[in-house]
Amino acid sequence: MTIAPLEKATTLINTINAMVENGVDHSKLSYVRSEAQKLEDIGMFVDAKRVKGMIATLEWDIESVHSQFLAAVRASGKEFFTCANYASALSNIGDLKGAIDWIDQVVAMAPDNKTVVEEAIRMHLEAFDVAGTQRLVLHLKNLGGSINIERELTEKSDLLASYGVTWYDIAERVKLASSLIGTQNNVAPRGRHSYLHDGVIIFRFLLHSSVEDALAAESRMLAALAEIPFSNVDKFLYLSCDPV
Repeated sequence: MTIAPLEKATTLINTINAMVENGVDHSKLSYVRSEAQKLEDIGMFVDAKRVKGMIATLEWDIESVHSQFLAAVRASGKEFFTCANYASALSNIGDLKGAIDWIDQVVAMAPDNKTVVEEAIRMHLEAFDVAGTQRLVLHLKNLGGSINIERELTEKSDLLASYGVTWYDIAERVKLASSLIGTQNNVAPRGRHSYLHDGVIIFRFLLHSSVEDALAAESRMLAALAEIPFSNVDKFLYLSCDPV
């Protein structure tokens, strides 16, 4: 059976998501790139741009992520799946605020979709947006869902207050760090893992790379960050690059 264009795009994006989780397979990536171009050649512009935008996340090509998805957003009239994919792509490349901006629009499009609300909670929580997370947790409760993160929210709220910073400050530092990592060769994003430990945020960029390349990326990132003006965020935010 021939796969319809919309189904084809979803299949290709699922293939990309699997590579984010499990590592880049260059033969599969080449296939996905070729199939995305075929979609564009037959006039499936929005689907092609969605797929190309997701490919750009694997290559940590931040400029291309934005250009491909914004083209898709404009052409689709802010279609649901396009906006959802854009939010995921921005999350993948460490643009926490950008991801939140777009996932909130997706929630507004589908306010009764628990899966969407839960994904929005995840993004707001990672960005330390306590108020935004609380709003979404209440919304989820009204939909009959639940999530127990009250203790984590209290700890994050107390930490921000103690240093006089906002979640925007953290998001901007993470975005900058991610952009610096993205300039390095031989690394691809695998995701992130962050947690609080003794009043410090441990924020780990997980990379598909060798140990040597991850260490080199971390050294260059930290050296570049040391050149910018000091912020209170730097007192409690510890950034690292870890190979997986």
